[in-house]
Order: sequence, then C-alpha cells, then structure tokens
Amino acid sequence: LAYPLTLERFRADLYPLWNSFGSYSNLEDVDRLLVTLPLVHAAEALGLTMGTFIKLITLGTLLLSQVAMFFWVRMLLTDGAFTNRSYIRAHADFAAATAAIFFGFSPWVIRGMSAWYFWLAYAITPIVLVLLTWALRDHKPLALIATALVWSVGSGSPQYTLFLGILLTVWT
Repeated sequence: LAYPLTLERFRADLYPLWNSFGSYSNLEDVDRLLVTLPLVHAAEALGLTMGTFIKLITLGTLLLSQVAMFFWVRMLLTDGAFTNRSYIRAHADFAAATAAIFFGFSPWVIRGMSAWYFWLAYAITPIVLVLLTWALRDHKPLALIATALVWSVGSGSPQYTLFLGILLTVWT
C-alpha cells in the first residue's frame, strides 16, 4: 500500500489534474473525485491523520460490502422464489450473514485491498443489484435513477464500469 503521508498530499494527488509532486497527469483520477474529494475534505475537517483516514476507508468499505451483501441475499430469500418455503424463510438471516462474511473476506478482497476504488465498486455491487431488482419488480422509476447514481459511484475505473454493466444486463 503506497499512500501519501498526509491528507494534503493525498488531495494534491487527486486535484488539480496535474500533480506537482510526481509530475504526472491525474486525468485517470477524474472519475474518482466524486467519492474521494468529499471523504478527504471530511477527514481534514475532523482533523484525522492519513493513517486513521486509510483505516476508516478500509474498515468502512469492508463493512459496506458485508451489509450490502446481507441485504441483497436476505431480499432474494424472503421476497423471491423461496417465499413459500418456511425453512428457507426461517433461516434467511443466517444465510445472509454467512454470505456477507464470505463476500467481505473473500480472497479477492484480501488480495485487492491496495486498490480501494476496485474494492469500493465490489462493495456496492450488491446495492446496485438490490436497487435494480426493486426498480424492475416494483416498477419504481426512482429506484432506477438511484441504480444509475450508485453505478456511477461504483465506476471508479473503466474495468468495473464494464463489469457492472455486464452484470446488470445478465441480471435483468
């Protein structure tokens, strides 16, 4: 993990578009400003150190991924094709918690912790699927708009934009 030592240097790494410290273009980070800049400004306002900021990002993303997977699996088991099976409904919370733990601590997550934009996109993928399911099942246009907005936040890289697009196409 190679992060700058201060929040000021981290912000300078993202904005302006030309990094004066490393003398390289930051054009690839433009799509990440929507997520990163508010977090950096909030951390500066709270007086956090860079170490604390990175720990909060890591733990927050881990928690977000597990909570999102819990709600998606629970929604699938309680609202889906299994609604008439009492055994599955009775153990939906346990199954959702198990899925959340495995989703949050998968080998890909542990190996990919250094690329937190990919990890954030991975973490909000279940949220995108929940919103799309609500939008299509209940015919809610606001849920469809929310799906597009959350997909935009999760698209911190062109690879994950494409991956989420394929996943949403297959899911529908």
